[in-house]
Formats: sequence, structure tokens, C-alpha cells
Amino acid sequence: MQQDYSIKKLVETFEEHSKISMQHQEFANKQFLEQFPDQPLPAHMENPFDAAKAFSVMAKEICEIKEHLQLK
Repeated sequence: MQQDYSIKKLVETFEEHSKISMQHQEFANKQFLEQFPDQPLPAHMENPFDAAKAFSVMAKEICEIKEHLQLK
């Protein structure tokens, strides 16, 4: 299967992966709290960095810049 790596498709793909990552993080947090009820969530679980979201934002910015440049 051929992948579409156009910037607009990357925005969609990264947003989709971010949603999946968030769901997985919520599941992992719930599992941790069930297994270790007396322990606080570790910092990396409480406030994880979402790389897919970051890439999505960057791709959106690139789209906006491209659209702006095409208007000139």
C-alpha cells in the first residue's frame, strides 16, 4: 500500500495517532492506579509529551504558511 506523505495527509495522520496515543495513555494510567492504588502517577504518566500532537501542530503551521505564500 502506497503511503500519502503530503502535508495535509500528515496533519490527519498525526491527529489520528494523537487520539490513539491519548486513549492508550488513559488506559495505562487506569491500569497503573488499579495495580498500585497507594502510589501517585509518575510524572511521565501524569503529563506525557504527545509527539504526534506536536507533529500535527507543526504540519498545520506548514499548511498555513504554504497557503499564505500561494496567495501572494
